[in-house]
Amino acid sequence: ARFPGGANVFQQGNGGLREQPDPGFRQDVLSFTSAPVTQPIALDGKIHARLEVSSDCPDTAFFVRASVVRDKTAWFLRDTIVSISDLIEGYVPGKRVVLDFDLDQIAWTLAPGDRLRVDVSSSNFPTYNVHSNTADYWCDADHTAIAHNTLYFGHTKFSFDIEK
Repeated sequence: ARFPGGANVFQQGNGGLREQPDPGFRQDVLSFTSAPVTQPIALDGKIHARLEVSSDCPDTAFFVRASVVRDKTAWFLRDTIVSISDLIEGYVPGKRVVLDFDLDQIAWTLAPGDRLRVDVSSSNFPTYNVHSNTADYWCDADHTAIAHNTLYFGHTKFSFDIEK
């Protein structure tokens, strides 16, 4: 199963605002849902996310998707993917690092009762290329590895901030 919809879907014809599967719909997907909002909240600007992570590979990718849950149905808002090597030069496997994500601009109003949902994964193929989990650039890699990634809580606040 893949993440349906998205702003960066070009080849599958499945882009845009799409209903999302249940939280944690794949073994490699971690889903987090906020409490319901009590008053309208305007989201107008960029969504920023920060994750503290580690991997047992010299490079790997982390994917973040933000959705709104309205009437028990989650709808895609924005997403992006980042390779550790995009932000950290010379990553050492096992080291804890902080990755910052900038998702595309959004203009959306959360209604009372809506919740925000965040899904974190290491992939979203075929929307984004398969990562080899090696130090080689994705299209130059001649082998792949299975990445065992960890997402940490406690030292890094996991939040989305809207910034114009």
